[in-house]
Amino acid sequence: MTFHEAANRLLACAVTIDDVAGEANVDPLALARAWRDPSSASYVPPPPNWREAIIRLARERATAMGELAHELEREILSQ
Repeated sequence: MTFHEAANRLLACAVTIDDVAGEANVDPLALARAWRDPSSASYVPPPPNWREAIIRLARERATAMGELAHELEREILSQ
């Protein structure tokens, strides 16, 4: 695995508002409004399932990062 391949996989694990919106099955713009200051006129409350959505994404990303680490460790050991 090259540095470029490893770095791309690492960066691909970042979670975006679009990721959370997709997991929570809500519009990304509505979710972005939930990140605003609650005193703002454009604020909307987050969806009720936001915690579950973030948990699923965090676990998915953690698994992907663990796989990347194991793959790189195997390469080191095989040198």
